[in-house]
Amino acid sequence: MNENLREIAEGIKKGEEITIGEGGRIKATHDKPVHPQHPEHPEHPEKRIKAPRSFGGPFLLTASIDCIPWNVKNPEMYIIDKIEMRKRYPEFWEMKAGDLVQGWHGSLQPVSGMDCFYIMAYYPFNFPPAMPRIKILAPDIFGIYYLMREPSKRHPHFYSDGAICSFFPPDKSWLPGIGTVADLLDFASLWLVGHLYWKETGEWIQPSIDHNPEFLKSILKPNDYCYCGSFKPFKRCCGKK
Repeated sequence: MNENLREIAEGIKKGEEITIGEGGRIKATHDKPVHPQHPEHPEHPEKRIKAPRSFGGPFLLTASIDCIPWNVKNPEMYIIDKIEMRKRYPEFWEMKAGDLVQGWHGSLQPVSGMDCFYIMAYYPFNFPPAMPRIKILAPDIFGIYYLMREPSKRHPHFYSDGAICSFFPPDKSWLPGIGTVADLLDFASLWLVGHLYWKETGEWIQPSIDHNPEFLKSILKPNDYCYCGSFKPFKRCCGKK
């Protein structure tokens, strides 16, 4: 096993804070403290966060089309997202369709010396308040590890639309209007570390929660955020089913 991955995994298991550098690189103590694309850069912004509880399940957000682009209706939110992305994920690029900002795309290599992943972070039609979605476009780990017929080999933390489940929305690890896409990419980096370790050992090392709908209904209060990521009250979303 890659030594950087082993060291990071041990820190996650102990509940330690994880240092995330520019571009989503998660640092081990013996890792070089610079981003590989900018080896001479003297300083790199860092953010220390604890791994949130991961969550996965067969849930799909429904979307309603709005004629006014979200970034036109919420210019301040868009500006903050853009500033944070330029500062923390400078190699990601905007996806646009006319006036509509659809999302961001770029690559992440969360662990030095291991796989590089091509990522799409996109704003769903019901954003806000629904959270942006993160998909791994290459390699195709959704198809390989989620759609397999053998339940024991399925990846535990995907939504059915192919987006990753990097945190449990009722925990309020990310909130609409406060959290940014860059924050979600931080979570995606941690999720990918969990994926790389799970791929080698079959163990999910990050905190997680049972995604059985009946169990979730038993622990969520009516006004808690819904587990599907819509950021509607549970009673007005999946709690009605």
